[in-house]
Amino acid sequence: MPTAGIFTLGSTMTAIRKLRALVLLAGVSAAIDVHALPQGDEAVAKLLQALRPVPTPGRQKNIGAVLREFKEQSLIPFRPLIRVDYTDYYRVRSKLRFLGHDLVLLEGEYMTKYAGCCVSEGGGLVVRLQGSTSELAELAAANRCTLHEYESLEKYQRESNVSFEAPSGRYAELSCRARDEDK
Repeated sequence: MPTAGIFTLGSTMTAIRKLRALVLLAGVSAAIDVHALPQGDEAVAKLLQALRPVPTPGRQKNIGAVLREFKEQSLIPFRPLIRVDYTDYYRVRSKLRFLGHDLVLLEGEYMTKYAGCCVSEGGGLVVRLQGSTSELAELAAANRCTLHEYESLEKYQRESNVSFEAPSGRYAELSCRARDEDK
């Protein structure tokens, strides 16, 4: 099981992007044959599917299942880097790509014990940007998610109160939670 290699989808991803682009035009995320992909790519494809809106608390359950799978494959640690309010933050251990960007952090928001207002179940991710954010923006719009871009890692860390080491650069957070569906 590779843990330090770079996972890319190559020509398979090109075909998937074309298919997904057609389906995104219809306002639905693409169904991907995740079993035809290498292990890390399979996990990323499942993450992509889990971000789609489903009846409450469907997103939270889908994100939870994906986080468990990432843990089983040692792509993220068993315990979160930090938990803030209702959100667990996991630093990605392997070099994974998400729509052409470096996947660096996964988020899962859920309630196990009441800590005050207000839980918004679902999940999200943080990527280090590599070029255009157009595919991320299309995914966000098609799946009722919110995309926030940050000019630097430091700006993301100040606004989120989550600190971790990562290369400098531009970052973006894709949030697919219940509150994002209402926007």
